[in-house]
Amino acid sequence: MNNFIFKTFYLLIFIGMPTCVFAEWVKVGNDHGDDYFIDFKEIIKNGNTRKSWEVENIGPNSSSSFKSMLWRVEYQCKEEKWRTTYFAGYSDFFARGEVLEANEKIYDWKEAPPNSFHRTRLKLLCKN
Repeated sequence: MNNFIFKTFYLLIFIGMPTCVFAEWVKVGNDHGDDYFIDFKEIIKNGNTRKSWEVENIGPNSSSSFKSMLWRVEYQCKEEKWRTTYFAGYSDFFARGEVLEANEKIYDWKEAPPNSFHRTRLKLLCKN
């Protein structure tokens, strides 16, 4: 009986772990002192749209209360637009530690202007 409870407990912990724990973050750049990472193995492709998990590690000169932010971002490749569908601010780097704030609001589509970091990420995700 104790063995069953032990296995069930660890199974529930494992299932409940956020995907960021297992992510393979690849650095895609730095913008205003913050480092940005994408987990390219978790990209969802649906026609002209790409969905990605992204982490922003906050730079040392920021006044943010977060050390990192986890984003779920959608990109429209042909229209060159993007929007955020999920956000969480964390107390440690790479979306670890305590969740200090979270939001599942789906924002409006925004243009990815030429020479912007959003355009750089869009081009990386839409090249295939």
